[in-house]
Amino acid sequence: MIPRYAHRLLVLGTALAAAIAPWPAAYAASVGGQPHEPYDRRDYLLSYKVFLNAGQVHAAYRVARAAVASRPHTRAWRRRLARTALWTGHDRTALRAMVYLARHGEIAYLKPAWTLASGLSAFTRLTELLSLRLARHPGAPALVLEMSRLYQIQGHPQRAIAWLEQAMRKDPHRRYLWSIITLDNSLGAQAHELAALRAYTRRYGAISRVLLTEASLFYDRGQVGRAYRLLAAHAATVSPRHFAYYHTLGELAWMRQDFPAARKAAQALYARGTATQGDLAHLVLLKERRHPRDAYRLALTGFRLYHTPVFFFAMLGIAERRHSRALLTEAFAQIRADDTAQLVGNPYYWTGLARYWAVQGRDLRAEHVYREALRRFPQNTAILGSYLWFFVATGRAPHLAATLLTWARIIDRNRSLWLPYALSFLTLNEPRLALPYLRALVRRHPDDPRFLLPLADSLAKDGRAGEAIAVRRRAFAILLTPDSPPMRHKARQRAALAVDLATAPTVMALLAAEGRGRHAPVRRDVLLGYALARAAYAPADYAAARGRHAPPWAALAVALAGHDGMRIRDLLAHHDLTLPRVSRVDAAAAVGEPAQAISAAFASLGESRSDIALARRYRDLALHQSDRLGAQIQYLRSAGFSAFYYTHLSVNKA
Repeated sequence: MIPRYAHRLLVLGTALAAAIAPWPAAYAASVGGQPHEPYDRRDYLLSYKVFLNAGQVHAAYRVARAAVASRPHTRAWRRRLARTALWTGHDRTALRAMVYLARHGEIAYLKPAWTLASGLSAFTRLTELLSLRLARHPGAPALVLEMSRLYQIQGHPQRAIAWLEQAMRKDPHRRYLWSIITLDNSLGAQAHELAALRAYTRRYGAISRVLLTEASLFYDRGQVGRAYRLLAAHAATVSPRHFAYYHTLGELAWMRQDFPAARKAAQALYARGTATQGDLAHLVLLKERRHPRDAYRLALTGFRLYHTPVFFFAMLGIAERRHSRALLTEAFAQIRADDTAQLVGNPYYWTGLARYWAVQGRDLRAEHVYREALRRFPQNTAILGSYLWFFVATGRAPHLAATLLTWARIIDRNRSLWLPYALSFLTLNEPRLALPYLRALVRRHPDDPRFLLPLADSLAKDGRAGEAIAVRRRAFAILLTPDSPPMRHKARQRAALAVDLATAPTVMALLAAEGRGRHAPVRRDVLLGYALARAAYAPADYAAARGRHAPPWAALAVALAGHDGMRIRDLLAHHDLTLPRVSRVDAAAAVGEPAQAISAAFASLGESRSDIALARRYRDLALHQSDRLGAQIQYLRSAGFSAFYYTHLSVNKA
C-alpha cells in the first residue's frame, strides 16, 4: 500500500510541475486565452483537476470555459462549467450550461436551473425550461397555468390568453377558464370576459365568485338592476358562508329599495357573525318599524362593537318612539367618556338627553340641557320644537313668558314650530297670540283635527264660544269618517269632542259610530274616561248605561268627584288591587288616610318607578304630611319616605 503522505507528495509534485513547466494548452486556458494547439482532452482534463486540487477555482472555471468553446457539444465539460461557474459567481454562465444539459436530456438539471432562473428573473430561460417540463408532463394544469403567468410577467397577456384557450381545447379545466376571465378583466375586455363567465356557468354551474364577477361587470356598466337580479336569482343555491356574495346582494337590494331582500341578506350575515358595520346599520333601519325591539337590540350590539353614533341614535329613536324609559336609560348607560365627543355635535343627542332627564321627573335638569343645546345650536328648529313641547307637556310654559316673543322671527320661518308655539301661548292664557298661528295652520290643513282642536280651545278661551263649538262640530264630523287617523287615537279625539260638546245627540252619534266590534268596550271606556276627567256627568252616565255597568275605576272617579266617602271606602275595600295606582292614592287621601295614601304610593313606586305622575303625587303627599308633623320624621320613615327621598326627591337639587 502507498502511505498517506505519498499521496500528498504526488499532488504537490503535480502542482509544481504544472507551475514550472505548464503544457501549452493548459497554460493558455488558465490565463483565459484560447489554446494554440489542437484540442487534447487529456491536456484540459489534467489542467482542470490540477487547478481544482490546488484550490484555484477561477483557473479551473477558465479551463472549463475554454474546453466548452473548443468542443461545444461535450456534455461533461458543460457539467464542469456549470459547477465551477456557480462556485465563482458566474450565475448566468451556469444557467446557460444547465439549460443546455436539460435540453439534451439531463433532467436532473431542470430543478436547479429553474431555481437559478427564478432568482435571476430570466423569464426567457424560465419559459424554455417550462416547455421542457411540459414535454415530460403534457397538459399538467400547474405547468399550463405557470406558463400563462410567465407570459403575463413578460407583458404578453394576449399570448397568455391564447395559450390558455389552446389548453382548454385540448383538456378543458375550470382553472384555465377562470384564468382567462381574470386576464380579460385586467385588459378591460368586458365582452370577452362576459362570454367566458357564461361559459364557466354553463360548464361548472353557478359559483359564487363567478356570479359576483359577472354582477360587477353589469354594475360597472351602470346596470344595477341586472346585477341585482343575477345575484338574487341564485341566492337560494349559495350558502350564507359566502360573505362577499351576501354582502353584495344586500347592498344591491338596498340600492334597488328591495328592503325585504336586503333584510334577509343582512340577517343571514348577522346569524353567521360576519355582518359588517354597514350591514348592521341597514338591518336596524329595516327592522325598526315592524320589529322595534329586535332593531333596538341590534343597534345595542352595533354600538357596543363599534361605538359609532349611528347605532346610538338608532337606539335613541326607538326608545323615544316607544316612550320607554327603560330603553332610554339603557341607551344612555352605554355611553363611554370617549363617546361623548362624537355625540355632542348632533342636536339629536341634546334633545334625547333632555328627554332622558324629563322621564325621570328631573324637569330642572332637562331645562338646563335644553338651554345648553340652544346655546350650541341657536338656530336649530328641532331643539327649539322639542323645547316648546317640553314646556307645554310639563306645564312649565310660564318660564318661557319672557323668551317666547324673542323667538318669533325664527318661528315665523318654520311652519313645524307653529303648533307648539301657539300651545305655549295657550298655556300662558294668551289665546290672542296663539290664534294667528292656529288659523294659518287650519287654512293649510282644513280637515286636520290636530289643528282644529287647539283652535277651538283658543277660541273658547278668547270668549268666542259659538265659534269654538262650530269648530269642534266640524272636527267631530271629520273624525266620524272611516279614513281618519288610527283607531285608538281617533277614539280618544272623538271622546274628547263628545265630552266638550256635552249634548245627547253628539254622544249617541259617537256610540253609534263605535259599532259593535271587538273594540267597542275599549272605545266606551275611552269616552267614559274623558267624560269623568272633565266632570261631564251626563255623557258619563249615558256611556255607563250603554256599557251596562261602570268599571271600578270609573265608579271611583264618580265617587271622588261627588266626595262620596262611603262609596270610596267600599271600592278600596273590594277593588283595591284592580284600581289604578294613582286612583288608589287619591282615594286614600280623600277619605282622610294620609298614611295609607303615602304607603300605597310608595308600594306602587316599587312596582313601577317610571310612573312620573305617581312619583310627583307621592312627593306632594309626603311633603305636605312632613309640614304637618314637623319634627315627627319617624312617621315618614315608617311610611318609606326616607328611602324615597334619596331616589326621587333629589330632583330638587338638580
